[in-house]
Amino acid sequence: MVESSITARFAANPWRKRPKPVVPTTHDGLAADLAAWLRCSRTEGPVRITWENIEFPDMGRYQRVNALGIRPDVFSIVATLTESKWAPTIHEVKISRSDFLADVRKGKWEGHKKIAKYIWFACPEGLIDVAELPAGTGLIVRDRYNWHVVKRPTRNPKWRITNRQWMNLCMKAQRPGPYGREGKDPYG
Repeated sequence: MVESSITARFAANPWRKRPKPVVPTTHDGLAADLAAWLRCSRTEGPVRITWENIEFPDMGRYQRVNALGIRPDVFSIVATLTESKWAPTIHEVKISRSDFLADVRKGKWEGHKKIAKYIWFACPEGLIDVAELPAGTGLIVRDRYNWHVVKRPTRNPKWRITNRQWMNLCMKAQRPGPYGREGKDPYG
């Protein structure tokens, strides 16, 4: 369907060159592409606020920050002021089959249940089969042109984010540059 609409659009304008699809090949590239899609997409739900590779501190009072492995590739919430509709969501990006199988075997994704209402695996098309997904998780895949939902996750009723973790998200909001648009440190 996507292929035919693109073909039709460029058939109507034969002097235009067909765009070459750009598919990220690195883990960070795929995560950035997914985060951008979540911030702009209205076809698969509401627009979301995203963070990439963010660390969640204070998962336990006396535990090290990363002791539970709470460092999702992409964390997002729905862009709304209604708290009950935030739907904190984690997308674990996988670019290799061995990485996916190792995470499932170790149960790394289990720690994400503490802070996320929904947990997704995101990967290039054909890498993960739906039957291999852990119970309750979803799958979203990237083809040559866009992201597509293959399986939706089930709702996790036990998620909870502390005030300190919310503040951490606020302090690590994405900015245009190291010190804002002008590139100057406002404090020095």
